[in-house]
Amino acid sequence: MKSVKEKAVSSSPSMQLRPGDLRLHATSKPKLVHVGPLEAFTKLRGIQADMQIPMKTFGPDQGEIHWNDGSGRIADLINVTVTIIRLTNPNTGLVSIEMSLEYLITSDGARTPDGRPFPGATHDFDPGREDYNLYHNIYFRNSSGGLVYHWALDKDFALVCGWNRQHRFHQNIETNQLDWFDLVSQYQWEVGGAFYRC
Repeated sequence: MKSVKEKAVSSSPSMQLRPGDLRLHATSKPKLVHVGPLEAFTKLRGIQADMQIPMKTFGPDQGEIHWNDGSGRIADLINVTVTIIRLTNPNTGLVSIEMSLEYLITSDGARTPDGRPFPGATHDFDPGREDYNLYHNIYFRNSSGGLVYHWALDKDFALVCGWNRQHRFHQNIETNQLDWFDLVSQYQWEVGGAFYRC
């Protein structure tokens, strides 16, 4: 089995991409719309049905992950969609920002670590085990590329041999840093760690 360290993943079309980068093609501009709360979130702490809430959506975008040595593709990603919603509780006035990352991923003969033992074990030597999954991050940026918010996702980026358009969904709620929503105009998605060939 061969492992390869993955480099930064970016949705910015202006960046010079290297092998190992996830390429998002035709990265879309965010769309700011106001939707009814029943569309955005169900039964959220007594929100009234006639309220309007701000929501920004990026995508759907497409991407690829490649081996660092240029030997081929690790995975395809389609329908990559990032959504942020700013919510205000009408009963308390408290504000929160909900965010989600959703995509379909297809393995091209590669996988993420899944905890299996490393080869080469003997009676006197234990090489250990693989870790589980990979870390990934989303960086929300303003129109000039400045960082306005960092979403550090859990260590839950997974790729399994044989996956074909596997649906993946990640979400988070921010209740402390709330002044960045209006500034966001682009995002950058990074995945880091070792992939293995199937």
